[in-house]
Amino acid sequence: MEEKKELRKKMKALLKTVSAETNRAEGEAAAARLCKTEDWQAYDRVLLYVSMAHEFDTAPLIDAAFAAGKAVYVPRTEGETVMRFYRIRSADGPWTTGAYDIREPRDCTGETVFRPEDGP
Repeated sequence: MEEKKELRKKMKALLKTVSAETNRAEGEAAAARLCKTEDWQAYDRVLLYVSMAHEFDTAPLIDAAFAAGKAVYVPRTEGETVMRFYRIRSADGPWTTGAYDIREPRDCTGETVFRPEDGP
């Protein structure tokens, strides 16, 4: 467990050296590449994470998913060990702050939870 903590600490320090501009540009480039793939085009639902400062920017991908008419699901922590994905209707929220100051969807109900049995 200590190795994992040390690795996480090193990665956080490394990520802080990357500029917001670089993270945004890389996020835009990745979104452009992914949106051209058959897999992206084949599915109507996507599960994505909401990036934090000093992380690869997922906002361009979230925006692309909405522009393509896809249902977008993002994670929310529940308790100490449970993470579920909930559908968001807009990149603008409504949001709340969860564990580790991570932005999470606020309006979470049985109607918005991701259910794998509903299909890919």
